[in-house]
Amino acid sequence: MTIAEHIREEVTFNAIKGLLEKNFDDQFIADVVKLPIKKVREIIQKIKDSNQ
Repeated sequence: MTIAEHIREEVTFNAIKGLLEKNFDDQFIADVVKLPIKKVREIIQKIKDSNQ
């Protein structure tokens, strides 16, 4: 993974986390970050797992 890819993943993760904290649903988040709903749901699960 390149530095650019790592930064992109980090920014995407933080954007999804922020939108989730504002109570936006997964479909809206997928539309905003331009990712498939499946990928967004995987990231949301990682966020939830890291908060436990």
